[in-house]
Amino acid sequence: MRRFARPVEAKGNGEMALSKDARKDLLKSVGIAGDADGFPLEALEQLAQQRGWTCTTTPSRTHDGRPGRWRASVFVQSPVTGARTWVLMGSRGAGTTEAEALEKAIATTLAREQHVHMDGSH
Repeated sequence: MRRFARPVEAKGNGEMALSKDARKDLLKSVGIAGDADGFPLEALEQLAQQRGWTCTTTPSRTHDGRPGRWRASVFVQSPVTGARTWVLMGSRGAGTTEAEALEKAIATTLAREQHVHMDGSH
């Protein structure tokens, strides 16, 4: 199994911060084709669906009501309880576009999944 750039824990909230290059490598390794502008939203949503993950995206607004950034969440089903929860291995992401936010959330979930399989932890 190929090892990718080690994710870095950030902000003390359990989320993993990945570099843009690490995200691209992870997504390409599972067959998602991207370009300089990122990855297609439809391909990201299809990957999540194929893995049995639930994903949501939500536009946010600035304090004066203008469109702001997008937020995405990926929920992974717990192998123990069957409940869908991001706490176990899912993730969140934010970006200037819906696809960028989902790209971050899915790549972080993939990194967490690979980390768990490599280390046998969690």
